[in-house]
Amino acid sequence: MWPVSCPKKNAHHWLASKPYVVGPKPSGPRFLLYIDSSGDIFLENMTQHIFCIDEDHTIKIKVSDGRTISDTLLDGIITREKLNGADARCNGKETTRKLTFVILDAIRCSGNDLTGLNILERLAFVKGYKSEINYDAFKWLENDVHKCCFRLKVPKGVGEPKVAELHMLGPYRSEIKYDTIKLTEEIKKLDGCIIDCRYFEHQWIFITQRHDRNHPNGRRAIMGKMEALENAVSRDLLLATLENSRGLE
Repeated sequence: MWPVSCPKKNAHHWLASKPYVVGPKPSGPRFLLYIDSSGDIFLENMTQHIFCIDEDHTIKIKVSDGRTISDTLLDGIITREKLNGADARCNGKETTRKLTFVILDAIRCSGNDLTGLNILERLAFVKGYKSEINYDAFKWLENDVHKCCFRLKVPKGVGEPKVAELHMLGPYRSEIKYDTIKLTEEIKKLDGCIIDCRYFEHQWIFITQRHDRNHPNGRRAIMGKMEALENAVSRDLLLATLENSRGLE
């Protein structure tokens, strides 16, 4: 599932006119989780690398009636449990935090193909794939910086370049230039790498290298994030819109 960003026009048009679902927006690497018919569990990351994580069948995922789940494909993000205060550190060192697979959507569950169902019906099987854009789902995070994922390109043969190019995914999956970023010593060595950036005060700012991706965001995704940044939905606006939409069937 690829949810769309939630600028003001989406909040007013969609949330106020049809039923909605509230889901998590965790931070972390994205994976597909596959449980085959024998109970083996695999993870596939965004670079299409596949890992077997339970060769000994020590992990048992069950539904509410106690049956073990198999023949299931889930879309989600692996995140670490947040610890606060005294529990977060031990002898001056950060304690190990539990890894959690946060389910965003379900493609298949116990042999049932869910791709033809809407998000409410899919969530009835497993709380939250459609590879296309999903207008049933919006993502919202208070004060979201709307990170965009680009491929960094350092110009060649131009002496000492001051800026590097940010490339996005264009038509027919070709990569095209979208904008530029100030070339620093930190990012000079990342030529050709996938990086996360945020847009702040009319310029792009480098955040981090993405080791879990081998392609940048597409144009539609970037345009949606930029619109959501320019027309941000405040907590008050979101709550007011949801309050006005109560009772929709």
